Amino acid sequence: MKTISGAEKLTYTGSLLGQNMIYSFVTMYVMFFFTDLLRIPSQSVTVIMVAASLWDAVNDILMGMIADRTNTRWGKFRPYLLAGPFVIAVTTILCFWNFGGSAAGTVAVAAVCYVLWGMSYTVYDIPIWAISSVSSHNADEKNGMVTLGKIGGTLGTVIVSVGSVALLNAFGGERSAPAYAAAAATVAGAGALLMLLSGFVLRERIAPPAKGVPFAATSTPSWTTPRSRP
Repeated sequence: MKTISGAEKLTYTGSLLGQNMIYSFVTMYVMFFFTDLLRIPSQSVTVIMVAASLWDAVNDILMGMIADRTNTRWGKFRPYLLAGPFVIAVTTILCFWNFGGSAAGTVAVAAVCYVLWGMSYTVYDIPIWAISSVSSHNADEKNGMVTLGKIGGTLGTVIVSVGSVALLNAFGGERSAPAYAAAAATVAGAGALLMLLSGFVLRERIAPPAKGVPFAATSTPSWTTPRSRP
Protein backbone atom coordinates (compact mmCIF):
# COMPACT_ATOMS: atom_id res chain seq x y z
CA MET A 1 0.00 0.00 0.00
CA LYS A 2 1.28 3.42 -0.96
CA THR A 3 1.41 5.95 1.86
CA ILE A 4 3.66 8.83 0.76
CA SER A 5 1.59 11.78 -0.43
CA GLY A 6 2.22 13.87 -3.51
CA ALA A 7 2.99 16.86 -1.30
CA GLU A 8 5.72 14.88 0.45
CA LYS A 9 7.25 13.80 -2.84
CA LEU A 10 7.24 17.35 -4.17
CA THR A 11 8.68 18.70 -0.93
CA TYR A 12 11.41 16.07 -0.84
CA THR A 13 12.43 16.91 -4.40
CA GLY A 14 12.42 20.62 -3.57
CA SER A 15 14.43 20.18 -0.40
CA LEU A 16 17.27 18.43 -2.23
CA LEU A 17 17.03 21.05 -4.97
CA GLY A 18 17.50 23.80 -2.40
CA GLN A 19 20.30 21.99 -0.60
CA ASN A 20 22.25 21.45 -3.80
CA MET A 21 21.76 25.06 -4.87
CA ILE A 22 23.67 26.02 -1.75
CA TYR A 23 26.23 23.25 -2.10
CA SER A 24 26.92 24.08 -5.75
CA PHE A 25 27.32 27.79 -5.10
CA VAL A 26 29.82 27.20 -2.31
CA THR A 27 31.87 24.61 -4.16
CA MET A 28 31.92 26.69 -7.34
CA TYR A 29 33.03 29.98 -5.81
CA VAL A 30 34.48 29.68 -2.32
CA MET A 31 38.04 28.90 -3.43
CA PHE A 32 38.06 31.83 -5.87
CA PHE A 33 36.62 34.08 -3.18
CA PHE A 34 39.29 33.07 -0.68
CA THR A 35 42.26 33.41 -3.05
CA ASP A 36 41.31 36.30 -5.34
CA LEU A 37 39.12 38.51 -3.18
CA LEU A 38 40.29 37.79 0.36
CA ARG A 39 43.89 37.41 -0.90
CA ILE A 40 44.52 34.23 1.05
CA PRO A 41 47.57 32.37 -0.34
CA SER A 42 46.61 29.36 -2.42
CA GLN A 43 48.70 27.09 -0.18
CA SER A 44 46.69 28.17 2.85
CA VAL A 45 43.41 27.61 1.01
CA THR A 46 44.54 24.12 0.07
CA VAL A 47 45.31 23.36 3.71
CA ILE A 48 41.87 24.66 4.71
CA MET A 49 40.13 22.47 2.13
CA VAL A 50 42.08 19.33 3.00
CA ALA A 51 41.62 19.81 6.75
CA ALA A 52 37.90 20.41 6.27
CA SER A 53 37.59 17.26 4.15
CA LEU A 54 39.38 15.16 6.76
CA TRP A 55 37.18 16.50 9.53
CA ASP A 56 34.10 15.98 7.35
CA ALA A 57 34.82 12.26 7.17
CA VAL A 58 34.75 12.10 10.97
CA ASN A 59 31.84 14.51 11.23
CA ASP A 60 29.65 12.36 8.97
CA ILE A 61 30.05 9.37 11.28
CA LEU A 62 29.42 11.45 14.39
CA MET A 63 26.28 13.01 12.91
CA GLY A 64 25.05 9.58 11.86
CA MET A 65 25.49 8.30 15.41
CA ILE A 66 23.71 11.33 16.85
CA ALA A 67 20.77 11.09 14.45
CA ASP A 68 20.55 7.33 14.94
CA ARG A 69 20.07 7.86 18.67
CA THR A 70 17.65 10.77 18.44
CA ASN A 71 14.08 10.10 19.54
CA THR A 72 11.77 13.09 19.98
CA ARG A 73 8.07 13.86 19.77
CA TRP A 74 8.79 15.20 16.25
CA GLY A 75 10.58 12.03 15.18
CA LYS A 76 14.16 10.91 14.69
CA PHE A 77 15.17 13.06 11.73
CA ARG A 78 12.67 15.93 11.44
CA PRO A 79 14.24 18.06 14.23
CA TYR A 80 17.39 18.35 12.13
CA LEU A 81 15.36 19.16 9.01
CA LEU A 82 13.81 22.07 10.90
CA ALA A 83 17.01 23.44 12.47
CA GLY A 84 19.55 22.62 9.77
CA PRO A 85 18.39 25.09 7.08
CA PHE A 86 18.88 28.10 9.36
CA VAL A 87 22.40 27.06 10.31
CA ILE A 88 23.52 26.28 6.77
CA ALA A 89 22.09 29.57 5.49
CA VAL A 90 24.09 31.56 8.04
CA THR A 91 27.34 29.66 7.52
CA THR A 92 27.00 29.96 3.75
CA ILE A 93 26.83 33.74 3.98
CA LEU A 94 29.75 33.81 6.43
CA CYS A 95 31.92 31.92 3.93
CA PHE A 96 31.54 34.85 1.54
CA TRP A 97 31.81 37.67 4.04
CA ASN A 98 34.86 39.92 4.07
CA PHE A 99 35.52 40.55 7.75
CA GLY A 100 38.69 42.54 7.11
CA GLY A 101 41.54 42.44 9.60
CA SER A 102 45.05 41.05 9.34
CA ALA A 103 46.17 38.42 6.84
CA ALA A 104 46.51 35.79 9.56
CA GLY A 105 43.12 36.69 10.99
CA THR A 106 41.53 36.41 7.54
CA VAL A 107 42.94 32.91 7.09
CA ALA A 108 41.72 31.83 10.52
CA VAL A 109 38.22 33.24 10.02
CA ALA A 110 37.94 31.70 6.56
CA ALA A 111 38.99 28.31 7.93
CA VAL A 112 36.49 28.45 10.78
CA CYS A 113 33.63 29.56 8.51
CA TYR A 114 34.32 26.86 5.94
CA VAL A 115 34.58 24.08 8.53
CA LEU A 116 31.37 25.28 10.18
CA TRP A 117 29.67 25.31 6.78
CA GLY A 118 30.67 21.70 6.19
CA MET A 119 29.38 20.70 9.61
CA SER A 120 26.08 22.51 9.13
CA TYR A 121 25.68 20.85 5.74
CA THR A 122 26.09 17.44 7.36
CA VAL A 123 23.51 18.27 10.04
CA TYR A 124 20.89 18.42 7.27
CA ASP A 125 22.35 16.04 4.70
CA ILE A 126 22.42 12.91 6.85
CA PRO A 127 18.78 13.21 8.05
CA ILE A 128 17.28 14.30 4.71
CA TRP A 129 18.53 11.16 3.00
CA ALA A 130 17.84 8.97 6.00
CA ILE A 131 14.22 10.03 6.33
CA SER A 132 13.45 8.33 3.02
CA SER A 133 14.15 5.01 4.74
CA VAL A 134 11.44 5.59 7.36
CA SER A 135 8.91 7.37 5.16
CA SER A 136 7.08 4.20 4.13
CA HIS A 137 6.94 0.44 4.65
CA ASN A 138 6.83 0.07 0.87
CA ALA A 139 10.31 -0.53 -0.59
CA ASP A 140 9.33 0.88 -3.99
CA GLU A 141 8.14 4.10 -2.39
CA LYS A 142 11.42 4.43 -0.50
CA ASN A 143 13.42 3.95 -3.67
CA GLY A 144 11.17 6.43 -5.42
CA MET A 145 11.94 9.06 -2.80
CA VAL A 146 15.67 8.54 -3.27
CA THR A 147 15.23 8.96 -7.02
CA LEU A 148 13.26 12.16 -6.53
CA GLY A 149 15.97 13.45 -4.23
CA LYS A 150 18.61 12.82 -6.86
CA ILE A 151 16.50 14.58 -9.49
CA GLY A 152 16.03 17.57 -7.21
CA GLY A 153 19.74 17.67 -6.43
CA THR A 154 20.62 17.65 -10.13
CA LEU A 155 18.15 20.45 -10.84
CA GLY A 156 19.63 22.53 -8.02
CA THR A 157 23.11 22.15 -9.45
CA VAL A 158 21.92 23.10 -12.94
CA ILE A 159 20.11 26.20 -11.67
CA VAL A 160 23.21 27.54 -9.94
CA SER A 161 25.53 26.58 -12.79
CA VAL A 162 23.37 28.44 -15.28
CA GLY A 163 22.24 31.41 -13.23
CA SER A 164 25.01 32.23 -10.75
CA VAL A 165 27.04 34.48 -13.06
CA ALA A 166 24.00 36.60 -13.87
CA LEU A 167 23.22 36.79 -10.15
CA LEU A 168 26.75 37.95 -9.31
CA ASN A 169 26.64 40.54 -12.09
CA ALA A 170 23.35 41.84 -10.74
CA PHE A 171 25.03 42.54 -7.39
CA GLY A 172 28.20 44.13 -8.72
CA GLY A 173 30.17 41.60 -10.73
CA GLU A 174 32.49 38.66 -10.30
CA ARG A 175 35.35 40.77 -8.90
CA SER A 176 33.29 42.33 -6.12
CA ALA A 177 33.42 40.78 -2.65
CA PRO A 178 30.06 42.29 -1.60
CA ALA A 179 28.49 40.75 -4.71
CA TYR A 180 29.41 37.29 -3.47
CA ALA A 181 27.96 37.98 -0.04
CA ALA A 182 24.72 39.20 -1.60
CA ALA A 183 24.53 36.31 -4.05
CA ALA A 184 25.29 33.83 -1.27
CA ALA A 185 22.51 35.33 0.84
CA THR A 186 20.09 35.02 -2.08
CA VAL A 187 20.97 31.42 -2.87
CA ALA A 188 21.12 30.45 0.81
CA GLY A 189 17.78 32.10 1.55
CA ALA A 190 15.98 30.41 -1.34
CA GLY A 191 17.65 27.07 -0.70
CA ALA A 192 17.03 27.13 3.04
CA LEU A 193 13.35 27.91 2.54
CA LEU A 194 12.94 24.87 0.31
CA MET A 195 14.90 22.76 2.80
CA LEU A 196 12.83 23.98 5.74
CA LEU A 197 9.59 22.77 4.18
CA SER A 198 10.84 19.20 4.52
CA GLY A 199 10.70 19.44 8.29
CA PHE A 200 7.03 20.42 8.19
CA VAL A 201 5.75 18.19 5.40
CA LEU A 202 7.70 14.93 5.49
CA ARG A 203 6.55 12.16 7.82
CA GLU A 204 8.33 9.28 9.56
CA ARG A 205 6.12 6.20 9.39
CA ILE A 206 8.52 3.56 10.65
CA ALA A 207 9.14 3.70 14.40
CA PRO A 208 12.80 3.92 15.40
CA PRO A 209 14.41 1.13 17.43
CA ALA A 210 14.29 1.48 21.20
CA LYS A 211 18.07 1.85 21.35
CA GLY A 212 20.64 3.17 18.92
CA VAL A 213 23.08 0.79 17.30
CA PRO A 214 26.25 0.56 19.44
CA PHE A 215 29.25 2.20 17.81
CA ALA A 216 31.25 -0.98 18.40
CA ALA A 217 28.79 -2.89 16.26
CA THR A 218 29.07 -0.65 13.23
CA SER A 219 31.09 2.35 12.13
CA THR A 220 28.21 3.71 10.05
CA PRO A 221 24.61 4.64 10.88
CA SER A 222 22.09 1.77 10.96
CA TRP A 223 20.50 3.29 7.86
CA THR A 224 22.77 3.58 4.82
CA THR A 225 21.73 6.35 2.46
CA PRO A 226 23.01 8.20 -0.60
CA ARG A 227 24.73 11.53 -0.07
CA SER A 228 24.37 14.78 -1.97
CA ARG A 229 28.09 15.31 -2.06
CA PRO A 230 30.38 13.52 -4.50
